[in-house]
Amino acid sequence: MGVFAAIGRSDLLNFRRDSMLQFLLIYPFILGGILRWLLPWVQSGLQTSIGFDLGEYLLLIVSFFGLLIIPQLSGLLVGTFLLDEKDQDTLTALMVTPMPIRVYALYRAFTPALITVLGILVVVPFINILVLPFEQ
Repeated sequence: MGVFAAIGRSDLLNFRRDSMLQFLLIYPFILGGILRWLLPWVQSGLQTSIGFDLGEYLLLIVSFFGLLIIPQLSGLLVGTFLLDEKDQDTLTALMVTPMPIRVYALYRAFTPALITVLGILVVVPFINILVLPFEQ
């Protein structure tokens, strides 16, 4: 567990230096806020102006923006870390440390999965259009 904490501290330092990565952290909330407050307004506007009911497609829209964008963003975040580490030859330096490369690969695979699950559990209820019971 100490190895994961050390790599996590290094990632946190890299994260604090890069403003684009910081924006990726708040982007799902920006998108969720747009969906939460703009989508009902668009739905009522379409209903009154051309008679198109967007209600049938709300689950599809929320699924796309809430469930598909977040994994893409977490993959982008980890991919950016990997590119930075490749540019700085960090991966070569890791080969001579006592930490097995499998542990590092496990960390890099587990991190986006954890970010994705936590992001979905936070952002989808924040959108508050279609909230399923937590058990489902």
